[in-house]
Amino acid sequence: ELSAPSDWAVTQEKYNLPDEYMLYVGRVDQGKLNNVYTYFLNYKKVYPNSDLKFVLVGKQYSDPFNHPDIIYTNFVEEQEKISIIQHAKIVINPSLYESLSLEAMALKKAMLVNGNCNVLKEHCHKSNNAALYYTNEKSFIDKLHMLDSSTNLRLEMGEKGYSYVNSHY
Repeated sequence: ELSAPSDWAVTQEKYNLPDEYMLYVGRVDQGKLNNVYTYFLNYKKVYPNSDLKFVLVGKQYSDPFNHPDIIYTNFVEEQEKISIIQHAKIVINPSLYESLSLEAMALKKAMLVNGNCNVLKEHCHKSNNAALYYTNEKSFIDKLHMLDSSTNLRLEMGEKGYSYVNSHY
């Protein structure tokens, strides 16, 4: 059972969150993020008109990557986390060793995951592509652009993710 979300306007102001963002929730350390900073900043170079920012929620275990398109909240309360997930445009899981974010899928969020993690890749297939996976920088940029530029795709993936979570968990 998910917690009730916090008030979005209050949460957005408290953490200075943008309207459009890709979200990562978890331990914030360079090793766990597997090149996502570089991939994201290169995405912004290839698609300079994208308003997408990268928001990271979680305790920091490495030095922050200073860039105006990257925002750190550090630790947030559970209700704030739910609200932040609800308002994310895309949720990312770059880990090589983790499972899918069932919270994000239950909240009907399109996900982009590391395809070099067999568990995550398998979930993409089993869920009828409720999440897309990338295996390198080019596929990251291509898939992120698909998600960033298509509301219909994000909504369709969100519905698939919601169905997948409800039927399997």
